[in-house]
Amino acid sequence: MKKKTVNKSNLEALRLVSHGVKGMITVSAMEEERYCPTIFTSYNRAVGIGGQPLRRMIAVHGKNQTGKSVFAAGIAESMRRFNHIPVIFEAEWSAEKRWLNRLVMGEGTLFDMPADLDELFSKIQKNLDNLRNAKEKGLIPDEIGCCFVVDTLTKLIPKEQFDSMIKDGIEKSYSMQSMWISLWSKIIVPQIYRSNSSLILVLQERQNIGAGKFAKKRKVTLGEALLYDISLRIECTHSTPVMDGDKMLASQFHYNVEKNKSDGFTDQSGSFFTSTGEGDTAPGFDYCREAIEEANVRGLIKKFKEKKIDQISIQNKDDKPIITVPGGIEDLRWHLKNNESDMQNVVEFLNSQARRIKNINVGNTEKKEPEAVEEKSKEKIEDDSVI
Repeated sequence: MKKKTVNKSNLEALRLVSHGVKGMITVSAMEEERYCPTIFTSYNRAVGIGGQPLRRMIAVHGKNQTGKSVFAAGIAESMRRFNHIPVIFEAEWSAEKRWLNRLVMGEGTLFDMPADLDELFSKIQKNLDNLRNAKEKGLIPDEIGCCFVVDTLTKLIPKEQFDSMIKDGIEKSYSMQSMWISLWSKIIVPQIYRSNSSLILVLQERQNIGAGKFAKKRKVTLGEALLYDISLRIECTHSTPVMDGDKMLASQFHYNVEKNKSDGFTDQSGSFFTSTGEGDTAPGFDYCREAIEEANVRGLIKKFKEKKIDQISIQNKDDKPIITVPGGIEDLRWHLKNNESDMQNVVEFLNSQARRIKNINVGNTEKKEPEAVEEKSKEKIEDDSVI
């Protein structure tokens, strides 16, 4: 199909329509997606842009015990490593300090347990106001944002609704909850974008009673309206144990990307691992197993014999080995666990190949001001340029 070009009459029309309209630019002048690489190499690949998108509202949902809370905590920890500010709101009132410390750095992460939606909304707004004021005073770099995690949003109801439930009964509960959250999302999303922050909502699922033959048997709580404001939706599907005889060494959690307005690709999948501490890896995220699994998914692991000795390697796209060790998968895992530089090389290679879109901004980079349409119109437009 022939490319559409921008001729002089098109450019003049753009200039006239946008004249005096503050902030309006052409699509080609839009800033590329900002992101932070995460500790999950499979997630960096599945999302398609190389990591966690910034300035977005994201939903993580799934059945019970499928890794939703752990996954969200891992994203928060990833943001902390790029100097962003993780803020975890634990609405289930069940998290333990020991469990959280295994997943995130306690000194670099804020934590709170709100009792209702009013308290949650108020505290997130206050955090954003403080962030904006600190940036205006030059106390915090403009590229730094907050990573809010609400786990789980389904647990919270408006205080007014709680009072109504006590007075009139529980049957009126969910309609008011969904309405409040839908309205709040429309207020908070622009602020999340402008502050270079992100908002991760952990949602529960319910059985979809009366679902048709081709409909999903489970549905996300809090109504369809909220899902329209979500830029990225992750479904945590199931977990599988990693066993050594009767001993459980780790859990592998699987997820799918169901909606993706950052890259446009959906139906991408991935997984991550957590260690139980029963093997040679301390409790927490098991980065070695995750990296090996991701390399295997991409077809980068090769097994061969050299002088009649079994060898295993992780190779790049040109079939050149990044690392080679004698033995099998378990020997490779052991080597990566005990050789930090080799592990870092493998992770860096996997992340370097994770982006389907090139030349995009990483997390805290310098802010680029978009070009105005009137300034753009003064430049010479080549015949093959596309708007």
